[in-house]
Amino acid sequence: MARPDTYEQWVKDGEADEKLATIQSLAMQGLPANIIAQKIKISTRTFFDMKRKHRAVAEALRKGRDAVVALLQSKLMERVVAGDTTAIIYGLKVYGGEFFRDRTLRVNAEITGKDGGALDFNCAPIIYVPDLPQLSDKCCEGSDAFAWLEKKLVGLCSDGVWR
Repeated sequence: MARPDTYEQWVKDGEADEKLATIQSLAMQGLPANIIAQKIKISTRTFFDMKRKHRAVAEALRKGRDAVVALLQSKLMERVVAGDTTAIIYGLKVYGGEFFRDRTLRVNAEITGKDGGALDFNCAPIIYVPDLPQLSDKCCEGSDAFAWLEKKLVGLCSDGVWR
């Protein structure tokens, strides 16, 4: 013979209304599900199974938590009205819609080679070199254009200062 369902046993014994009121009351106190289960003397797994199988249990828990949320909303609005900047920011994130929520931009990009094929990594880089006669007038004093360009490509002139 299968073990009787705990909630159905409560209904049979006439304890269902009292147990549901207790669940709602404990949820109103902000207690997590595992503590509520402990207080009504059932395992956490049984409590989650009951919540999933029996709408009345889920509703009692939801109503209790909704009461906590309403209280928190009220307290938050009191702080917002008082000018608490942190409360205002939080309130906007929660109630202000998508525009005020922290958001991250996620982009999926695919880089392919010619005609959608694989990338060719065996190519030589192309470096634009300005007209060297004009460059020699603008580069480090007393050095030729090629030496100056070589230093620029490495990143620094001989004295360690960008020119």
